[in-house]
Amino acid sequence: MTALEEELRQDEQDDAKEKAYFRANLTKEQNARLTDDDLQLILDAIIEYYATSGIFDNDDGDIYVDVEKTAEFVAQKVSDEGHIPFAGDDLMKIVMLELDYSTIV
Repeated sequence: MTALEEELRQDEQDDAKEKAYFRANLTKEQNARLTDDDLQLILDAIIEYYATSGIFDNDDGDIYVDVEKTAEFVAQKVSDEGHIPFAGDDLMKIVMLELDYSTIV
């Protein structure tokens, strides 16, 4: 297995663990509304926001994630890609869960 293949396999495993964390912490109704593909799409958009927003570009080392701005970015990204919009409360919850997950891993 090449290094790239190993990295892709590890990313897939990490994403699966994070989606399982989401599932464990979403409401029954949210779990019924959101597929694993939906969760992956949202997770990918969150990661893209982190990478492009400049939140890591500060001198003091502190990172502040604006949950509302992140959810707005995700909503716009999903819309731009032609996917059916997600409920705002679903996006906010998943953004908050992603932040929580990032602190425990």
